[in-house]
Amino acid sequence: MAGLIDPKERIAALSVEQLCATADKPFAGVTDPLPLMAKPFGNLVEAPDNLYNLGLLLGGLRLGRTMRVLDFGAGTCWLSRCFAQLGCATVSVDPSPAALAIGKRLFAEHPPIGGCVAEPVFLRFDGRRIDLPDGSVDRVVCFDSFHHVPNQRAVIAEFARVLKPGGIAGFSEPGREHARCAPSQHEMRVHDVLENDILLEEIRAHAEAAGFTELVLKHSPDAQTLVPWEHYRLAAGGGKLRFLRPRLLFSLFRFHRQLFRWLTARSIFLLHKGPFVPDTRNAFVAIGGDAGVGGARELRHRLTAEQREIRGRHGAAVRLRLRIANEGTVSWLHDNIVDYAIVRLGGHLLRADGSTVDHDFLRCSLPQDVPPGGAVALEAAFLLPEPGQYTLVLDLVSEFVAWFEALGAEPLRISLSVD
Repeated sequence: MAGLIDPKERIAALSVEQLCATADKPFAGVTDPLPLMAKPFGNLVEAPDNLYNLGLLLGGLRLGRTMRVLDFGAGTCWLSRCFAQLGCATVSVDPSPAALAIGKRLFAEHPPIGGCVAEPVFLRFDGRRIDLPDGSVDRVVCFDSFHHVPNQRAVIAEFARVLKPGGIAGFSEPGREHARCAPSQHEMRVHDVLENDILLEEIRAHAEAAGFTELVLKHSPDAQTLVPWEHYRLAAGGGKLRFLRPRLLFSLFRFHRQLFRWLTARSIFLLHKGPFVPDTRNAFVAIGGDAGVGGARELRHRLTAEQREIRGRHGAAVRLRLRIANEGTVSWLHDNIVDYAIVRLGGHLLRADGSTVDHDFLRCSLPQDVPPGGAVALEAAFLLPEPGQYTLVLDLVSEFVAWFEALGAEPLRISLSVD
């Protein structure tokens, strides 16, 4: 039996360019790409692990609709399509032209329901540089791809370069002894690919050197670890500890052993580029539930105006100067690839009896993003309506999401007397 292939020897023997070339071979020979296009539901063997690991990864990425996600090692772009279905703008990056061609076919023949928020981008990776400007993506995702990278330090530095401040790089990869398992040895021996170990201590050092500020693991017990009903009943208060203590302790031992094996066999982790500050794209994770979590507490404003009463003639132009302060925990976006989650000043025009004349009487764009604790000055211009007594109710709106008043913020009321 041939000896074990050391991935470090493979890295020393083959150049980055050679390893990029070998990445194309498995896809170039595909005659029926449909099973690859069907992932994560391509087959019943892989689907449970793919969905389980993807769920953990999604839970740590803190995504928001319209965020720009770089799918690194995208292969046939099935994961890119999943992100597009979630409302993200996607950039699929892979060294294999054949794989990207299948990905383009996937998007063309099976587009996300409702379409894409932005035209998907497909980029060939040369093994060294990602062809994107600095600070141009919100998230980077590696799903079973980073263990093929020979120059991990350089690629992590590229992730840090293309990520915006506060961005996150998320990884779902095999573990510490991946290279030694039989399938990995077979792939390296037959196809000249790299099947490397994922050593988090090395990755953490590379990440710190690149400017990442934190590495965190997203873990959960092995999906195959089953909890007996009697132990659940005991934990939930439905049993007495003295009757089940020996069996419970043995079960806990097995549980922790399985957890340790899972943590070393699978690496689901995230690199943070600075502190995470939510913006209006991901401020509504818990809307519909507790308003104090992800809802009203996060979107708060204070509106002040030079005038609280305005008198004039019908059709006269009015310019109302305002100061708008962000007293919440969410950064307000003033621009986006589409209008979704852009924050604007809005106004409802009401009659003296409180009935609505025009719910969307006024819309004004903010001049810039406004972080928590920040403020902007704004001039709202409008024409006075037909003669009468009115109230102009000023509030902020996160477009296609919610008015701040609906989440507990206090609007500003301006009296209009029109001759």
